[in-house]
Amino acid sequence: MLFMESQEVNKRLRAIYNEVKQIRCNLGNSPSSEADTLLLCDPVSGNLVIAVVTYSATNVPTATYFNPNGTPYVGPTPVNCAGGQLESDPQEICVNGNTSLIQWVVKDNGQPTGAVYYTDLSGTVVAAPGAGTFVFGSCSNTTAEIYQRCQCDDINGDGSVVIRYIEFYQYDPATNTITVLGTFSSDLSTPYVPINPVDCGTLGTEPQIVQRRIELSGVTAWNRPLTVQSMTIKVRRVGSILTPPTITDNAGNITPLYIGDVETWSVLDTAAIVLQGTFTITLNNVGDTISVIYTEMI
Repeated sequence: MLFMESQEVNKRLRAIYNEVKQIRCNLGNSPSSEADTLLLCDPVSGNLVIAVVTYSATNVPTATYFNPNGTPYVGPTPVNCAGGQLESDPQEICVNGNTSLIQWVVKDNGQPTGAVYYTDLSGTVVAAPGAGTFVFGSCSNTTAEIYQRCQCDDINGDGSVVIRYIEFYQYDPATNTITVLGTFSSDLSTPYVPINPVDCGTLGTEPQIVQRRIELSGVTAWNRPLTVQSMTIKVRRVGSILTPPTITDNAGNITPLYIGDVETWSVLDTAAIVLQGTFTITLNNVGDTISVIYTEMI
């Protein structure tokens, strides 16, 4: 099969497995959140494209595309490769109580193909373990290992501003001790020093994403809420082309809107949860009408 022919691609899938774990953290580890790894192809070059598809609490899918070397993919929308759409479900296993491996179950268009292969934690393909020699989950042995977990920083102590960050720690089974090694921002780009670390489970239910649609008309101004993840505006009517509706963005740029305009914004960075900065729509005439469709985190 396409990706079974190259050990190099198998190694790179380990990085995508880690990416899925990171996305789950950014989504808040909600039980209703999922992530799938799909193997697609560039429709022009035929090159392999790796897609990580996440699902929000309302089951809305978002796809992020990568080249096999782990860099973001830029190009036409990927399509199914020759032979169908391939995917692989990674699952960590423990062999003989002391060796951690990743088991990959291969599917074609969502159906298991019967192909199963294994890699070590570095992504190198290894021989399949014997029946009855492994269990699902990480090994627990006498060697100190490094782990990471998603943590929450309750900035104001009341749940109003919560920042997720990653904590690296080492567990030593020989002494039954845990040592925190460092804390970083959720995208691992910079060290992060929490102000008021709390158990994420104490912050109540995970936020939900709901759909909104409003109509703006007449002389008025509308500021985008701070909880919006994606937004589309449609200009229905303009009372005067001399003083059309305008948008003021976070940089202070003021630009006009004209009848028939349709514009969309959404969160693209997995480290961000909602659209950032300020955004204002100003209607200047009684004849102005604009529809605003957006998704909001509540």
